[in-house]
Amino acid sequence: MAAPKFCILGGGVSGLTCARLLQRSLPHAEVTVLSSSRLGAPAVCTSKGAKMQVLEQGFHNSILVNKNGREALGLLKLLKLEDQVLSANIEASARRHIFHGRVQLVPGPQHVLLHGPALLAEPLWPRSKKLDDESVFAFVTRRASKMLATYLADPICRGQLAGDAKELSVRTCFPRLWHNEQRFGSVFLGAALSTVLAYRRRSWMALDLLDPLLQRVAAGGRCYSFRAGLSTLVGALEEQLMNPPPGTNAADLRRDASIETLEPTESGKPRVQLRDGFQLEADCVIASIQPTALGQLLKRSGLDFAVSEQSLSELLLSIHNKSVAVVNLCYEKNVLKEKRLHGAGCFVGSEQHESMLAMSWDSQLYPEHGGSDGAHMTLYFTIPADAPQGVELERLMEQAAIKAVTQQLGIQEEPTEIRVKVWQDAVPQYLLGHHKKLQEFNAVRRRHLPWLQVSGPGYFGTRNIADEIIDARELTDSLARRFARFPGLVENELEEDITRRMEGF
Repeated sequence: MAAPKFCILGGGVSGLTCARLLQRSLPHAEVTVLSSSRLGAPAVCTSKGAKMQVLEQGFHNSILVNKNGREALGLLKLLKLEDQVLSANIEASARRHIFHGRVQLVPGPQHVLLHGPALLAEPLWPRSKKLDDESVFAFVTRRASKMLATYLADPICRGQLAGDAKELSVRTCFPRLWHNEQRFGSVFLGAALSTVLAYRRRSWMALDLLDPLLQRVAAGGRCYSFRAGLSTLVGALEEQLMNPPPGTNAADLRRDASIETLEPTESGKPRVQLRDGFQLEADCVIASIQPTALGQLLKRSGLDFAVSEQSLSELLLSIHNKSVAVVNLCYEKNVLKEKRLHGAGCFVGSEQHESMLAMSWDSQLYPEHGGSDGAHMTLYFTIPADAPQGVELERLMEQAAIKAVTQQLGIQEEPTEIRVKVWQDAVPQYLLGHHKKLQEFNAVRRRHLPWLQVSGPGYFGTRNIADEIIDARELTDSLARRFARFPGLVENELEEDITRRMEGF
């Protein structure tokens, strides 16, 4: 019996995780990963500062200790990274701020007085049975108040998703909020009940409640990273793909791979064609690339099938992305302590700053990453479509970061080191009605391209590193079940395989 062959397009966290989990579930499988850019990017990119500070230059700098974050610990244990996991400072990670005229701790006494009554009354409001989707802003306004949507939902959407709360879909961006209301009639009551149900349905990756790693992380701060930064995860995935445990086939990891076309063969299997002439025939192709890139690839390959009133490529190209800039500032002195600022950082609402999304006070969140007695922080900005490129753009981002720190935090000292990393079209925007696009895409994919699967940002609502890991686990569990029973057959995909991924975050 021939071993199944998998080709994974993209070397981000999702693509690498899919490859490693396929190795685990199907040790005899032949797995190939084609990456066109730096492994882990744009979610993960770690560098060292002049004084050995750990600087996160990707769009994410931590993994939250929520349901998915706790389950992701199972992957870290599989990668033997238990000793490298670093919990955030308990006090700092518990102190979150929002900039509204000034840096304000959330929740503070004033927020309890302003928003407490609306939140307490939330279970009393009837559920909406007519709406198929809703913007985050409209959902929070309906379930709580417009003031809470403006002062809380808007900054959080900008800081976590680089998007506008009035445009983002609550059903895709925050599916638990949406489904809790639909199933239980209340966001808060649903959260309590779904916690019990989630424990009963926990996956093989979820650690036991008494596992030492889970106990250590749960007793620490509200997020975690690694002693050498998030790139530790990417490095460990790469190492185990190339040097797996005995009895497991090593993966073929190809960097700087430029994919030309996907060509179905006479047998019905896809053939991946690279621009350097390399060809690979596979049983299943997992596209862990942006929807726009996949749309362009399918169009070049002549696989642009009709979807309602548009083509498949047009549907994928309509899923937009935001360009972001990540700016690291390092200071000789502990300027945050001097200004009596203590916490994880702050989100910035659209009414307070047009392009700035958030700032992370890294040296307080992870003191072990400091490298000295000074301070370092990370600021996140959106990049307008008409912004200059190259060195001029980096210079503008430097100026914007220094100006924001001066005006919002009152820090007058000049940073000793500035790093700027620009990520073009990096953060997917799950706009209102995104779930309908995904349903149409999956219907066409299952009918015409049953060998094609998708994973990663831009599809099933993944918002952070843990979401990418769990989505990869859901997909590979499905593939392992199907290929273990019917090697080489990919048509036996169940509807529940897709539904579970759409509701899983």
